[in-house]
Amino acid sequence: MGIPEDLGLEVGDLVKVRKGDIVYEGIVMPKHSYSAPDILVIKLGSGYNIGVRIDSSTYIEVISRRKPGDQRQRMISPTPKGSGSSVKVIGTGVR
Repeated sequence: MGIPEDLGLEVGDLVKVRKGDIVYEGIVMPKHSYSAPDILVIKLGSGYNIGVRIDSSTYIEVISRRKPGDQRQRMISPTPKGSGSSVKVIGTGVR
């Protein structure tokens, strides 16, 4: 299994992770294939994802659990043609 399952956490849970004097708060994210087995990935409020190495000195508090079926979807509404909004891309070199 691995972290987060071994800790009883699910993707989407809001957690507080304390390692010594450092405290992180964020949403549990799925692990990627490059994560070590003892790493918990959380999304911080700033939007950054971080990996926290879990060991015997780590304290994890579940602030709230993800509700079943609670999937946040972002809908991007298309801009109608002729609305005046446009995106311009400028290439400044070749690499």
